[in-house]
Amino acid sequence: MDLSIVSVGHLARTLLQRLAEGDYLDSETRHLIQDAMVSDIERLSIRSQLDEELAEEQRCIAMNILTAYRCFNVEDALQMNKIFEHRTSDCVQVTLPRSAGTPDRNNKQYRKYLQDLVLNDLAPFKGEIDIVQPIISDASARTVVAKVHGQVHAEGRSTIHDHTVWFLYFTEDRDKVWKIEVWVDSKKAYEFQQQLAEWHKKNAGSNSSSAKQTDAQNGKPK
Repeated sequence: MDLSIVSVGHLARTLLQRLAEGDYLDSETRHLIQDAMVSDIERLSIRSQLDEELAEEQRCIAMNILTAYRCFNVEDALQMNKIFEHRTSDCVQVTLPRSAGTPDRNNKQYRKYLQDLVLNDLAPFKGEIDIVQPIISDASARTVVAKVHGQVHAEGRSTIHDHTVWFLYFTEDRDKVWKIEVWVDSKKAYEFQQQLAEWHKKNAGSNSSSAKQTDAQNGKPK
């Protein structure tokens, strides 16, 4: 048996069993065992270093995606491109739990959702986010987990607070994110949707009144 390719765990179990049965280890065998253990430790060290490098790469990409939301407003619309920069073309954003009532969205659908929020629903507004450290990055699972605290100050409305947990799933080369799961507080998500609905209703009434006033000024019949 080539001891250099045997794991330390398997080797230890085998040796303990043989020693318990009264076997004796000669000098040559002891040296072979020592070489195998050193080789195994070196492999583990190299693998650990590689995993940490990959984990850090994932962590940096996750930070780039999340910090893009920090500057995402009407005045800096180019930041939207940074939100999608590290996503695959078929990336899906999922909001959980399902009781939050938010549909899954592909890139096109999610981009439109963000545009509607920024240009219509929340404008004018100011958003702030805080990415909680540390960000957990598992290279072997190709997954990053991050906790995000956010709040939105929209004119004429109360401040919206949001606490979410993001799961970002990476492709095999860890260059892109193919799926994002965002866990939200379903109660707060419902309250947010209610606030948007009220704002839509109020805004629609305001637009209708403005249109009637304009028609009256132009002499058009009601």
